Amino acid sequence: MTSGADGSAFERRTEVGGVWATWRVESPLRIAITALHDSDDTVVASFADGDRPDLAQAREQWPRFAKLWDAVRHQFWSEIG
Repeated sequence: MTSGADGSAFERRTEVGGVWATWRVESPLRIAITALHDSDDTVVASFADGDRPDLAQAREQWPRFAKLWDAVRHQFWSEIG
C-alpha cells in the first residue's frame, strides 16, 4: 500500500493466482481500479484520474477475474470494517 502525493489516498494491491489489481478508495466509499495485470505481468488495463472503473464495472468488463474482484471486495471491507 502506498500513499498518494497528498497523503490522503492509498493505493492498494490485491493479488490472486498471479493476477493482480491496484485500486484505491475514492469518496464516497467507491473502489476505483487503477490497473489490472495478468499472471505474466502484462498490463491488461491502466486508468487515469476520472477514467477509473469501479468494482462493479470491472466485474462486468473482466468477468474472468471474478476471484480477484472477490478478493478486492474482501480487502476493502476488512479495512473499513
